[in-house]
Amino acid sequence: MATLPANPGAHVALRARSEDAVRAFHAAALAAGGVSDGEPGPRQAAMTTYFGAFILDLDGNKIEALSFPAA
Repeated sequence: MATLPANPGAHVALRARSEDAVRAFHAAALAAGGVSDGEPGPRQAAMTTYFGAFILDLDGNKIEALSFPAA
């Protein structure tokens, strides 16, 4: 398992088409050696809710996949 820096690098957010796609991203990232930094689930942003998951990659970057509810 990779040793992650105390101060992670960048935060990248990727928009997914669905909650299932967010779950698939999280599972694939873990299988590739990433570390969970937030299991898939509902989140509250400043102005809306969304479904998201977070991982830390092997370089310590936080990568988020998120899906907004259909309008």
